[in-house]
Amino acid sequence: GWEGRLRLAAGAIDERLKADPMQTICHGDAKDENMLFDDDGVGMCDFQYCGKGPPSKDVAYVLICASAEAGEEERLIEAYHAELSRLLRAQGDSVPARDHLDDAIALSHADLGRWMSGWGWWGLRGQLQSKIVALLDRLDGGKRLGSEAAYADAVRREFPVPLR
Repeated sequence: GWEGRLRLAAGAIDERLKADPMQTICHGDAKDENMLFDDDGVGMCDFQYCGKGPPSKDVAYVLICASAEAGEEERLIEAYHAELSRLLRAQGDSVPARDHLDDAIALSHADLGRWMSGWGWWGLRGQLQSKIVALLDRLDGGKRLGSEAAYADAVRREFPVPLR
């Protein structure tokens, strides 16, 4: 099934996320239980899984595990991209194209699903699974490829690393 396909693609997805030019310190467990809200914004706690990675990993996690409503994803991603762009421009940094962010989030959803399939599912499980299947269908046309190497080729073809 789709989990077997994801298992074959997981290494290539991880490598692509590590190669993404957008890198930061990711929280790694960005769910509402680990967020503190006040008038000044959001603070985070419980940093046991933090490390280097693209911010799309935390964005994907928030969308699945901390979003108030299924279906508000597009609005939230648009708001995130607008604020990220504003902050990066203010520092004189380059702004990622929206399609680059969308691809990184799609890969990050698959990475989150790979992790949850071994740890346990929570959040909007059905929504996450449908996103993973859509990504796998993009890679393999809906039919399991024969090897991890074939998935690595497909990831490189479908999700080339954008230039800075």
